[in-house]
Amino acid sequence: MSEMYDLRVHIEKQIKAKGLDFMEVRGQIGLRAGKLLAFINPTTVDEPEAIAKLKKAAKDVLNLNL
Repeated sequence: MSEMYDLRVHIEKQIKAKGLDFMEVRGQIGLRAGKLLAFINPTTVDEPEAIAKLKKAAKDVLNLNL
């Protein structure tokens, strides 16, 4: 599995754990990261810039340090 996919799974678990609107928050993170979470799968290629953007988006939206 890719690191991108692992991040996606972790982010989605946090959204559910916090009881937030799943689709809305995923969309906010995806827009900020420049890559929608729905398009990240286990075979997604890990790109350092994309990983950094996803982590920053999770921090901005969920205050989640990854």
